Amino acid sequence: MTSLLCFRARPATAVALLAFALTAAAAPRLASAQCTFVPPTASFTPGAYRCTDGAGYLWDIQGDRGDINEGTRDAYDGFGNVCVTTNLALTTQCNTVTETFSVPAASAMTLTTVTGGSEITLTSDSLGPMFPRTLQVTRRVFVPHGGTAGYLRYLDVIENRGATPVTIKVRAGTTDTSGTLGCDGSCRVVETDSGRTTLGAGQLWFVNDDASLTGGDPAIAMVMDNLGKDAVSTMGRGFGSFATSDSYYWEYEPVTIPAGGRAAYLHFQVQRDTPADAATVARTLMSPTAADLAGIDLALQRDIRNFQLAPPPNCGDGILQTAEGEVCDDGNTISEDACTRFCLPNVCGDSFVDPAAEECDDGNRVDEDDCTNACDLAVCGDGIVATFEECDEGALNSDTDPDACRATIGGGCVAAFCTDGVLDGDEACDDGNDVDDDACSNACIIAFCGDGLVQPTLGEECDDGNSFDGDA
Repeated sequence: MTSLLCFRARPATAVALLAFALTAAAAPRLASAQCTFVPPTASFTPGAYRCTDGAGYLWDIQGDRGDINEGTRDAYDGFGNVCVTTNLALTTQCNTVTETFSVPAASAMTLTTVTGGSEITLTSDSLGPMFPRTLQVTRRVFVPHGGTAGYLRYLDVIENRGATPVTIKVRAGTTDTSGTLGCDGSCRVVETDSGRTTLGAGQLWFVNDDASLTGGDPAIAMVMDNLGKDAVSTMGRGFGSFATSDSYYWEYEPVTIPAGGRAAYLHFQVQRDTPADAATVARTLMSPTAADLAGIDLALQRDIRNFQLAPPPNCGDGILQTAEGEVCDDGNTISEDACTRFCLPNVCGDSFVDPAAEECDDGNRVDEDDCTNACDLAVCGDGIVATFEECDEGALNSDTDPDACRATIGGGCVAAFCTDGVLDGDEACDDGNDVDDDACSNACIIAFCGDGLVQPTLGEECDDGNSFDGDA
């Protein structure tokens, strides 16, 4: 059964009531750097935190899914959601009726003071019987207060608490019809890392604004990737029945999380008065500093799939600094040996090739590509059907057994075929050649008068492909 995780949407009436309570829609940028809790009401049970960043922009973080209700001057309309689904072919909105995971109304939002800011954590909960394995998601939302830093940081942590691996699609941004931006129909992409204004796979960041580039709603930058292990696989504006200009989403797939493992996805939201200023911050966040990662311990940093992060500060000095999270330190910053530049043991799947133990390492858990999940180069006979193979039965591959996967004939790992020289179950003959006018045709049919093929070696002078005796 396909299952989906998505932080819960709210009724439009509740949004209106909460917007009134926060008085954010028309408010100027706030000067103070703090987070204030807005308690639940009868119409809006999750509650919210109203925070301002170091640059004075408002982030009103909602307690049901961690999205931004309004932001500064109606920059947001409930945008910034996350979905997790086993349906890798999903191209429509997240199903909010039958496949939706909702943070329970009674769940608490936890506010933690970390170095340089505040982090709000939405209580982790399980998908339970809706999912074939036990996945739990925790959403951590950080707002920096120090200096002039102005952004919001999302960290979505997905844990597999089951006994077997699970493969999923992770979608962020717009996941249903209610999570959009405040610029509504005038939203447009004005700048990206690639220079194009169309969105697609491999995008790292983009800036969105309304028709007024120097007024109206603030410009918004979204930073999704910096060439980490998991790149953006799909990206666009809306999908399914609501492909509108204020809906944006990006996806990572396939994501395989081993039993007992976790995967974390990091992205940043930025508000600025002009697209140029927003783009400047986005470029800076492509290389997150220690301050930008405040509150994320080193173990969790290493589970972030879409960002490459800096190693521990003393990694490579030859001294094991366990307090900094080092597991090994071989005195260099070379990743292609037993100890990587992150001072972690080189293991299969980390994208670093250890020549002493690995033939390849493509950093993914796809077994059917050129590099297997055992970090061996894919070869015919390994029992794994790679994308360039028709079949692979391992030790059962044979060039002589009927109907077997061929070991070397035809290039190897191709299905049994006519003219391979082996008499398979659906063949009358197979002479192993591509000569069509001998005793066995290229269709593996025994030659006969009337088959339309002239076989001189069988004494035929003509063969018109019929059994009528009164023609030429």
